[in-house]
Amino acid sequence: MTDFRLTAQHADGDLAVAHVSGDLDFDTAPHARSQALALIEQGHRHLLLDLEAVTFCDSSGLNALIGIYRCAKEAGGSVTLAAAPDRL
Repeated sequence: MTDFRLTAQHADGDLAVAHVSGDLDFDTAPHARSQALALIEQGHRHLLLDLEAVTFCDSSGLNALIGIYRCAKEAGGSVTLAAAPDRL
């Protein structure tokens, strides 16, 4: 397993841009979800997630992304996935 990180690169107003790196799997998905939801709770209801450095993603990771999307939508926001690797 590689180190997982979700780092907000820019957070201003409604928008947050976050860089996601490492494995997004059963072990790291809850952490990813809680970090993204914290950004939404801080008022950044539109998230742009840069997935370029994601090295692995299983069904737990995909489920976390769907959960993040649903929470953003409930807050009147959106989730945009950028630079997603072909395997994702």
